[in-house]
Amino acid sequence: MITSVHNDKIKYARSLKRRRTRYREGRFCVEGVRLVQDAWRAGIFPALVFYTPQSLRPSGERLIAEMAEANVPCLATTERVLSSISDTVTPQGIVAILPMPDMTIWRPADFSLILDRVSDPGNLGAVLRVAAGAGVEQVWLAPGTVDPFN
Repeated sequence: MITSVHNDKIKYARSLKRRRTRYREGRFCVEGVRLVQDAWRAGIFPALVFYTPQSLRPSGERLIAEMAEANVPCLATTERVLSSISDTVTPQGIVAILPMPDMTIWRPADFSLILDRVSDPGNLGAVLRVAAGAGVEQVWLAPGTVDPFN
């Protein structure tokens, strides 16, 4: 179990909060059982997974077991350590480091959305969820819009 916020893997995860580091490394963090599980079900193989055993519900425990069986490095941490890499006030018990998808692929689409100067990551997330529900096929982010991996 990782008990120190000074652990190299924890420092690495925290470094991914910086845009420059995320893009240089080609990785970003996601938090919460639902998001990690969605990525896993989509075939995305995490580089690292951090979790607090006491915070996970059975679905999270099953997810950790499944990923560990597939040789994903799943590292138990204390709540204090997980809080140091979490972006939420109340950490959700799991944080995964995922590879960034290739965002440069352009393809014709019948239904696109262009966002300009959306500055809040939470607002961008809400717009993207609504767009997905409405059947939007691709989203373009104009300069000045928040980093989608923030």
